[in-house]
Amino acid sequence: MKLLKSLSSALVVAASLLGVSSSAIAQTNGNWTSTLGGNWSTVSNWSSNPSVPGGNGSAVNLNADFTAGSKTINLDTDAVVGTMIFGDSNGISQLILSGANSTLTFNNNGSNATLTWQGATSSNISSAIKLDDSLVVSGIDMTGNFQGTISANSVGTKTIYTNNNNFFLGAISDGAGVVAINRVASKAMTLSGNNTFSGGVNLNATTAALTLGHLNALGTGTFTVGGAAVNVTVANAIAKTLNLNGANFCGSGNLTIEAMTITNTTNAYGKITRTGYTSIGSVALSDSATSKTLFVGTTNNGSGEVTGIISNGAAASGSLVKEGTGTWILSGANTYTGTTTVSAGTMIISNTEGSGTGTGTVTVSSGATLGGTGTISGATTISGIAAPGGGGSIGTLNIGNNVTWNGGATPGASTDWIFQLGAGSSADLLNITGDLIRGTGTAFRFDFAGGTDVGTFKVVDWTGSTTFAFGDFSYTNLGGGNTATFAVNGTQLDVTVIPEPATCALLAFALTAAVVFRRRRV
Repeated sequence: MKLLKSLSSALVVAASLLGVSSSAIAQTNGNWTSTLGGNWSTVSNWSSNPSVPGGNGSAVNLNADFTAGSKTINLDTDAVVGTMIFGDSNGISQLILSGANSTLTFNNNGSNATLTWQGATSSNISSAIKLDDSLVVSGIDMTGNFQGTISANSVGTKTIYTNNNNFFLGAISDGAGVVAINRVASKAMTLSGNNTFSGGVNLNATTAALTLGHLNALGTGTFTVGGAAVNVTVANAIAKTLNLNGANFCGSGNLTIEAMTITNTTNAYGKITRTGYTSIGSVALSDSATSKTLFVGTTNNGSGEVTGIISNGAAASGSLVKEGTGTWILSGANTYTGTTTVSAGTMIISNTEGSGTGTGTVTVSSGATLGGTGTISGATTISGIAAPGGGGSIGTLNIGNNVTWNGGATPGASTDWIFQLGAGSSADLLNITGDLIRGTGTAFRFDFAGGTDVGTFKVVDWTGSTTFAFGDFSYTNLGGGNTATFAVNGTQLDVTVIPEPATCALLAFALTAAVVFRRRRV
């Protein structure tokens, strides 16, 4: 055995010195004939006896009719194959290809190499795999098949094309070239290694889940999501760059996307529909002259945040729509010029510079909430809920344009403005640089969130004019049995909260008693 491996190593060195691929020395096809496991280098295990099969373009088949039970083939020497069929032909036995110190290299003379799985779904390759050519993986759906490392053996991009359920549990790296993964069929795929490959992951097929079991499972390249619906399940993962080339990007778990671009050429939009929390850095709304719209929170009611800048990208305009019951936060100085629509759930604006919603108009639908402590530059129409501050703390939401409040036909939670009142006349404030306009509807009600503080509070101010009168407003959810009145004082709306009548009577009684007591002493 040692002599065989030494001879093999010597041939590799000699071939290298001659500028010839080591695997080109022997190009022998062969089938594994033993119904048991054994060593790869044992010639009697092969139909090619007295030779061990291998070499560039060779067809090597490990698909014997194995006896029942788990069988292990020990890769006790480096091997090169062009195509391989792997697994028990009758599907009875689990087949394992192991080899801690040896490497299986796929080289098909410049054409795509192939690996076809058959037999038991638990069969696996735990030895290291290297790629001289791209690799097409197909066959039955597996449950844990790639357990060793994978890397490129030579320069250039080596793409792994997956057509069945595949589990990549070991680390994938670029090696001597670049490794990429392209999921072609609508099949599940798991990436669980601490991966560093830079060629990216491309999900061309739809519906089936991608499971990410490591923070760096996607490597360092571009993550491209295509198709009608792609489900990505993660524990906690990072995507360096996401090209959103499909209608629905769904799934669960915490996912951080450092940069994202909508690249869809069929539909002028991309949708984030995940149930998990999604944190996105910078967003380019289009990679072309076509204006596109990003939908967040759609269908699955997930929450998330865009921490970087949302720009038009290569288009002249781009838009953002918040859907679903979850909460999304915009914290960057965004520059997109299209509209912002809050159709459902909550949108929190928390930027400290520029405009959190770009330069376009903002529309809030009935039942949806616009809140935060940031700044909005576009004209804003609120047919739903305004909630400055947000997150349980008092704060100011700034809108540098006209604000129109469309009330309800009757008072209701779907159109109430939620404002917190605090000690020392502190309160949530809607600060408007422009006009406060009375829109449609007849019910314009404030929800004071159970506040019990008394005094006079400024809740809205504006620099232009208003078409509201103090009698247009009502309130609900004022704590302590207190009562309130509204007043339009110049360019601001004030609310004065006074204690409940019983409390006032008690205070009056106490004052009277104190005066009487003092007179008696005199």
